[in-house]
Amino acid sequence: MHSTQQRKNDILASNVLFWGGLIFPTAVALFKAEVLHIGSFLPRIKDLGGGLVLLLVLSYAIRVGKAWPKWLLLGMFVLGNLLTLVLDRDSLLESLRTDPLFLLTFVTGSATMLWVLALLFKRPRPQEKQAN
Repeated sequence: MHSTQQRKNDILASNVLFWGGLIFPTAVALFKAEVLHIGSFLPRIKDLGGGLVLLLVLSYAIRVGKAWPKWLLLGMFVLGNLLTLVLDRDSLLESLRTDPLFLLTFVTGSATMLWVLALLFKRPRPQEKQAN
């Protein structure tokens, strides 16, 4: 059974994952397409669609107290970053150099995932007995 503090951490992690992992990248894609006229919004969302749906499902599963999403998120974060650094480093560096909004999205996404993982894996403090 989850403690009250762990339940609060799960709900906060779910909210952070939703807003930081779903809403922020969608807003940046819309900003790029409509304000900066860099590409089109619909193809960007189609490209991100599967990932956005997965994050929505994970956000909901965390909110209802399931344990498996935290391990899946940890694996996705570690494996995704390792594969990007090993296999796609040149493309990542080129994107970071040419697109400042990509840098903002990349840093925000990484920070969001670290925050979510910290909340999910945070151990609740032991309850202290109160003297009567």
